[in-house]
Amino acid sequence: MELTVNICAKINLSLNILGILDNGYHDVDTVMQSVSLYDTLTVRPAPVLTVDCPGIPQEQNTAYKAARLFFAESGIPGGAEVTIKKGIPFASGMGGSSADAAGLLVALNHMYDDPLSHQALLHIGARIGADVCFLMEGGAMRCQGIGEQLTPVINRWDPVYLAVRADGFVTAGQAYHQFDTLGGASCDTDAVLTALAAGDGNAFFARTANALEDGCSRLAPDIAHVLCLLRSSAGCQGAFMTGSGSVCIGVFPDETAARQAIPAFGERFTAVLHNTARGVIFR
Repeated sequence: MELTVNICAKINLSLNILGILDNGYHDVDTVMQSVSLYDTLTVRPAPVLTVDCPGIPQEQNTAYKAARLFFAESGIPGGAEVTIKKGIPFASGMGGSSADAAGLLVALNHMYDDPLSHQALLHIGARIGADVCFLMEGGAMRCQGIGEQLTPVINRWDPVYLAVRADGFVTAGQAYHQFDTLGGASCDTDAVLTALAAGDGNAFFARTANALEDGCSRLAPDIAHVLCLLRSSAGCQGAFMTGSGSVCIGVFPDETAARQAIPAFGERFTAVLHNTARGVIFR
C-alpha cells in the first residue's frame, strides 16, 4: 500500500514567551493556525527505513528520527520508503521540518493499521520538536509549554494571507537567544482568542504580538523591510512575522488584493494562503 499525504504549514497568530521551564526550554503561549501550504510525503512499506528529502541528509531529517521512534515504540519489524517533496520553505517559521515528522508519524500509523494510539503519536511528536504535535492536528490551537500542550480554539477570522520570505536566515536557537538578551513584545492571548472567535481582524491586530519579531529583525533586517512593504500594500489590513521567521504574513480581504501585492517583493518567495481545518490530509 502506498500513501500520499499533504502536511499543512502553520502560522503563529500570536506568540508569547513566559519564561524558562525546568527542562531548559522556553515556556511559550502561542496561537497557531494551519494554512494551505504543504509538504507532500509519499510512503510505502519496505524492508528498511529510507527517507529521501533533497538537501537534507537522512540522519539529520526530523522525519527520519520520528519514523525510527515509531518503529521502536510500535515494535513493528521492517521499515518504509519515504519521499518528501518540499513546499514549505526551510527556516521560515512555518514548521517545515516538523511538518515532515508529523505527517510521517500519522502516515506510518495508518499504513500499519494503527498500532499506536493518537496520544502515543503525540508523545513521540513532542520528543522530536515543539511544533510536531500541533502539525499532526492542525486547525486553530492554543499551544503552551514547549508547544505540546494543545487546546482547540474557535477561529472565525478567515482572511487571505500573503506569505513573503524575507532575505536572511534565523534559526530558532538564535531567535530565542535574542529574546533572552533583548526581550520582546508580549500580548494578551485571551484577548487575541476573543478577537478570533468574533472574526474581528481589527481587534486581533490591536492585541497580537510576536515576542521574537524584534530580535529576529535585528538578525535579519529584511524582515522589518518586508513587514513595512506588506503594511503599505493596497488593501493590507496588517502584517506580522510567523514563528522565528523569516516569513512574514500580510492579511488581505481577498485573493485579488493579495496577488496584486506580490510584484513589490521581487524574487522573494511568496504564497497566497488560506486557513485549513486539518494538519495532515490524505490524498
